[in-house]
Amino acid sequence: MVGEPQRTHLYGEHNDGPAAIRMVRKGAYKLIYYPDGNRRQLFNLDDDRQEMHDLYGTPELTEVTEELEALMARELYGGDEARAENGQLIGIPEPTYEPQPDRGLSGQRDWR
Repeated sequence: MVGEPQRTHLYGEHNDGPAAIRMVRKGAYKLIYYPDGNRRQLFNLDDDRQEMHDLYGTPELTEVTEELEALMARELYGGDEARAENGQLIGIPEPTYEPQPDRGLSGQRDWR
């Protein structure tokens, strides 16, 4: 991240499958992508270091968002490339939530 030549952007990953998170940062902006459910968040890290104010969908940032999404689509690999098509992030449908039976406290473990 330091030295020559400097990167134009930084790409990162966390987890796989339904818990997968991908991110790309360029300049002040960071795009976080959740492929399952095809959700995104955008943050200006110069103004919001704690990532508290999601700017995704802000009309004034459409150009920034499109640039970061294109970078993200080019970076996907190892099976993730199926979550992009023609340079666009398409994700996959969010998994259906299926509640589990209420087991009360039977799943709790004692320290003893």
